Amino acid sequence: MEFLSRKIVVNLSPANTRKEGSMFDLPIAVGILIANHAIRNLNLGKILLETVFIGELSLNGEIEKTKGILPICMEAKRLGMKRIILPKQNEEETQILSGIEIIAVSNLKEVIDYLKGEKIIRGKEDN
Repeated sequence: MEFLSRKIVVNLSPANTRKEGSMFDLPIAVGILIANHAIRNLNLGKILLETVFIGELSLNGEIEKTKGILPICMEAKRLGMKRIILPKQNEEETQILSGIEIIAVSNLKEVIDYLKGEKIIRGKEDN
């Protein structure tokens, strides 16, 4: 996909919620790709409502390890989310969780292919 030179505004609301670190890189990238129609899937709306995305993106599209994964996953589960897409390097930390699907990925391409329905990534599912 080619991006023409233009501004992309990302709204990280609510403004009074503290946001720090680079764990928002992956969800921001996914949002931009969906808005630009690079990711299309008839079930995308349902997937997005049930999924949390966490991860720092390197310039080559690799998804880097993120601090604080376990508490984020626990809160996502408490809120009723069904799955979490997170860095492969964080997968081991989540082994104690049950009742939520953990999908560990190495790069943005894997996430895009998964969301398009072109790639099946078997996550840890423990119900």
